[in-house]
Amino acid sequence: MDRGRYSRSHFRSISMLFAQTISGFLIVYLCCGLFFGGTFITVGVGKVDSAARGTSVLFRLLILPATVAFWPVLLVQWIKAAKYRATP
Repeated sequence: MDRGRYSRSHFRSISMLFAQTISGFLIVYLCCGLFFGGTFITVGVGKVDSAARGTSVLFRLLILPATVAFWPVLLVQWIKAAKYRATP
């Protein structure tokens, strides 16, 4: 009995490739987020939000997970804050 052109092992290999690709993107995203987060909580958080200037290390460590998750949004905010400060 002919069940079609592709076997189950073919679909398993495609799904494995898909899972590896997604996990690869996730790892790269998180690595970029960790790098950005470390830089942002030490230098950038005070430039984006003036209320965060002079905050404690505990506060900065508290916002690190969200910084890692939302690093593209925070990067845009940091760039906007730098442009706003640069204009006279």
